[in-house]
Amino acid sequence: MKASRYFATAGLMAAALLVSQWAMLLPNSAVASNLIAPGVGAPEAGMMGATARPVSPAYAVAVNPAALVNYERRTEGFTFAVGVGRTEVNSPAVGYSDKSDFIALAPDYGLALGGDGPWYYGFAVAGSVGSSNNFDPIPGFGPEKFYAESSILRLGPAVARRLRDDLSVGFAITPLLAYLRAHYPTPLGSTRYVMRGTGIQANGSVAWQPREGWDLAVALRTPGMIWLDGSAPSPSGRQDLDLQLQMPAQAYLGSSWSLGERAVLHSAVRWTGADSMGRSEIHFAETPQLDAPFVPGGTDEWRYSLGGSYRVSESWELRSGVGYANPIVSDEGVSPLLMDVSDWKVSVGAGLYLDDLRVDFVFGYGVPDDRNIDASEALIIPGTYRMGGNFIGLGLEWEG
Repeated sequence: MKASRYFATAGLMAAALLVSQWAMLLPNSAVASNLIAPGVGAPEAGMMGATARPVSPAYAVAVNPAALVNYERRTEGFTFAVGVGRTEVNSPAVGYSDKSDFIALAPDYGLALGGDGPWYYGFAVAGSVGSSNNFDPIPGFGPEKFYAESSILRLGPAVARRLRDDLSVGFAITPLLAYLRAHYPTPLGSTRYVMRGTGIQANGSVAWQPREGWDLAVALRTPGMIWLDGSAPSPSGRQDLDLQLQMPAQAYLGSSWSLGERAVLHSAVRWTGADSMGRSEIHFAETPQLDAPFVPGGTDEWRYSLGGSYRVSESWELRSGVGYANPIVSDEGVSPLLMDVSDWKVSVGAGLYLDDLRVDFVFGYGVPDDRNIDASEALIIPGTYRMGGNFIGLGLEWEG
């Protein structure tokens, strides 16, 4: 193995966890993490993020702020989701096999102030905490485990304006807060660091109703940036390190079509320019040979989602969805530090309507998938990489 290829893996354990966190928070995920459905809000997660009619204010602010015009009364709510995942590595070539089980928490809160127009306002907070990855040492790579944990918080306001009865526009700005902690072996010895940072991103949308019962939404998310810095061990004691993480641009097209009075068919397609994360590098001030791309070999992601909802009665609504996203990490970038697989998910959900209160439930399953990396492509070790997970969420929303 060339030393330069090993150096390039430094920091990727942290990258893997932090990227997977963004994958859970919003439908602007960059990695097919197989953990939590692509969207905030329990109702939308139950339909795999495929809707042009946001149900929860948090989803409206995050994806389609133009839909805030549909909230005539003050509406607020929150979702608490838990993802349980497992990643596995099996490499007969180096005699290594290990599994890493972990839990990730992804809460969100959304507020739509309502009103009679033409201006409407909203606010949302979404985040993830408690996620970590922990792999045993690899033979020949030293005694240090590969470990990382991360948290990230998104918050910010949104505004929408109704242009006419069937057309509205919206815009949201999103400050970002991030935390990252990791330790792993390198040819220069073990390194441990903590990084913190802030950033900014924005998104906007246009919502249009071509005819009664049919809603369309086109949304764009701008490129963004998170500036992270921290310190790590060095030959002289401590050294600074930094990461200017280029958050990817995104385009989203959603459709919701009413099939009678009770059923609605939802669909969506989303493109994410995730190659920007491959251009973002962790820089070590005194040991630049440890510099590493955040997502090696990053490529664009395409996600396709199909969902449905059915109002069984005045009190109950059932929801379901299926989605697929291609992996964005090339074979040359897959390692025990950064895994990525084809992302198939299915979900089911339900909403219980109680006067001005709604209770939402969602359960999802990420189909496990394998990547087989041969010796000519392996960044660290060849072998079979496997990833999968489930998620469950509970949401509450109230009006007035």
